[in-house]
Amino acid sequence: MFIASQGMFYLVGLNKALHNVSLSGFIEQRKAIDVVIADPLRFLYFSSAGIAILILAFSFKNPGSITFVTVLLSLICLGADMTLAIKKSIPMNEIINHYPGNGYPDIAKIKNQWLNMINLRGAIAITGLIILLSGFIIQSLPKKTNEATTSNAPSHSNKATSK
Repeated sequence: MFIASQGMFYLVGLNKALHNVSLSGFIEQRKAIDVVIADPLRFLYFSSAGIAILILAFSFKNPGSITFVTVLLSLICLGADMTLAIKKSIPMNEIINHYPGNGYPDIAKIKNQWLNMINLRGAIAITGLIILLSGFIIQSLPKKTNEATTSNAPSHSNKATSK
């Protein structure tokens, strides 16, 4: 939930606001935030993945269950987000965090790519949360049993015997 809330925060408005911030303001903001948030985010991502894997292990005997399917799909979303973070976002953060000392020629391009990537990752995280929550909602709905549906139906056997 914490991971998806970060994505929602960027999608709702921070991304648009950061597009309007000057390049130097963006770099200053990213440097200050990255130092503080990198370790807690790593913990959240890996603990979320660990919990999902534990739930899958406990529900492995019933792979068609709502719990198994929705946790698996949300774990796939989490894995996709983590892959994008490791392959795209973290390398861009490194470029931003070492600018201007690294002499990167087109930091404005990195800013735009970073903002686009955080939107994509946010959408993936929110999708994973919606899948997970939908599974809990579906699972909590009252289940209709065959006995309950047949006891409410009118009996046709009385008509057949009365003729």
